[in-house]
Amino acid sequence: MEDLFRGLPNPADPSFAEIVSFSEENASKVLPHMPAFTSLIATEVSFRDAYSISYELSGKRIYLPKTADRFASKIGCAIDAQTYERILDIACAEPHVEVPSSWGIFSIIRKIAIIEYLEQTQSKTQAQIEFGANRRFIDKLWNDQKLVGDTYPFLGGPSGCKKQPVTHRGQNNHSLSGCEQPVK
Repeated sequence: MEDLFRGLPNPADPSFAEIVSFSEENASKVLPHMPAFTSLIATEVSFRDAYSISYELSGKRIYLPKTADRFASKIGCAIDAQTYERILDIACAEPHVEVPSSWGIFSIIRKIAIIEYLEQTQSKTQAQIEFGANRRFIDKLWNDQKLVGDTYPFLGGPSGCKKQPVTHRGQNNHSLSGCEQPVK
């Protein structure tokens, strides 16, 4: 585990498979904190494809064509028409979707892994060694979790949801409820 969470792996690297495996095992903890696009691809297709898309197209805007097949060829991942409809809903009124930063996704997974490790071992020093993080960072993660009572307060879970306007096709900005997550 020493090298696993010290940097962003290439999808061809064996550590990439370990991060995918960690995400699959901890899906209930990882998915709610992922950006909507990544979460949707991870649940409907796979974590491997979701992370590969973010690795290859990190931070890019992808135009949303009329058909799921054309979009699938752009992202390099097979998706069905129903999943594509949900992607169109996530995209708001824009004719494109922004692929989340691969580093941002990796940092979310890493923070969750550190908290999990601390809960199991209760050793901040060992977590420092295993994850290559400094003590101040680990102390902040641990203390924020304990003070707020939320498992992952640094990610803005349901209790600390950041209000961001989310529009769906056919909506205007005045009919927003904010803080929306993709609905399955």
